[in-house]
Amino acid sequence: MMLIRSHRPGSKIIVEGALAARLVLARYYAGLNARGAKVAAADSRYRAYLNAALAKARGLSALNRDAVLSYSIAVWRSAESGKKIEWASCPVSVRQTGENPISLAVLERAALDDWKSSKEDAAIAKLTRVSSAFAEVRAPPTLICASSP
Repeated sequence: MMLIRSHRPGSKIIVEGALAARLVLARYYAGLNARGAKVAAADSRYRAYLNAALAKARGLSALNRDAVLSYSIAVWRSAESGKKIEWASCPVSVRQTGENPISLAVLERAALDDWKSSKEDAAIAKLTRVSSAFAEVRAPPTLICASSP
């Protein structure tokens, strides 16, 4: 195995390589092949690799962080296929990624699971957090164009 050496420690190529390695290991331990098909039983170690990948993604752009989060959730859902997905116990730490639409969607699904389990107070707290995050987003003003005669 050949390691890529960089003249600058912590350079972008090293971070992206380490991130990719963690995602590949997570997929492997989740029992998935390169196409995402289930080929073996999931080993619980995949959860640690998913969170390690998200931790490495902190220094990347928002678009790349969202891609890592989305991929991590897809690996988790594929690994847990055949079981009822419990969003409240999502192994991916969505707090690491901030309040983006993907992490807020996970939080909303966790709130719905809490509501179904008669945990109304926890559900309301999560939904309040989601709604306050979206309340700060303002729609762009619409342009009114006069029609030409």
